[in-house]
Amino acid sequence: MPTEAVSTSSCPANSVATKSTRYDPRLLGGGAVVPYIGMWTGEEFLSTQFVQHASGGIGYADEMLLDRDEWGVLWTRVTVGIGAGRPLFDKLHPLRQRRAITRLLCQVCAQPADRTEQGHLWLLPEQPSYEPDWPKDVPITLPPVCLACARLSVRMCPALRPTYVAFRAHSRICGVRGVQFAPGHPFPRPVPELEDEEFFCHEDPAIPWVMATQRARTLRDCVYVDLDQLANTSESAQHCPRVEPVWSDPR
Repeated sequence: MPTEAVSTSSCPANSVATKSTRYDPRLLGGGAVVPYIGMWTGEEFLSTQFVQHASGGIGYADEMLLDRDEWGVLWTRVTVGIGAGRPLFDKLHPLRQRRAITRLLCQVCAQPADRTEQGHLWLLPEQPSYEPDWPKDVPITLPPVCLACARLSVRMCPALRPTYVAFRAHSRICGVRGVQFAPGHPFPRPVPELEDEEFFCHEDPAIPWVMATQRARTLRDCVYVDLDQLANTSESAQHCPRVEPVWSDPR
């Protein structure tokens, strides 16, 4: 696979905010950078009535085609109002997260993530040492990043301080995070001991009973990298072409 080498300056996180159909991480102004996948106070999860299918599993009473993804998994309903209110940096918007991790877009600027023959660039908080193979084969819900946004994130994101790991890796979509339901009367209810979101692979027999909130990938062939060294090499420069408007179908 050929290596892409283009200037990082085209990443919108590096430029002054302008009116555009693509997402601008600096839309707040004042130097603040708001990741594309984050939620805003003006967005909310919608109340829905769950039903139990005769063949097993859950659905919505007024279910529509877009309520399920290409694997047939039911997804939570949420409004889309990017830029409305205040940013919620600790919450991910389900549809934007799904779009970014599916298309391997940068989680900050929504442009194609940095990629070489070693795979895409990923940036995560450092994990405990008792997981020696981490992040190999571990479900990851944070999308990859472009190099410009990676260098910006390690300076500005509290979750990446005091330490982080940057690496290239190949990946595949493996499942979802979500809430598991169980049969109930008159309607299905979340499983009491599993009310928090859990990971479910697409082959899990429980997947028909899951309402998904995030899509996950597993990583392989992980190669740790130094962001400062990458910034000085032409092979890791990041191309940020125009992509579809942020309100397009997240799949």
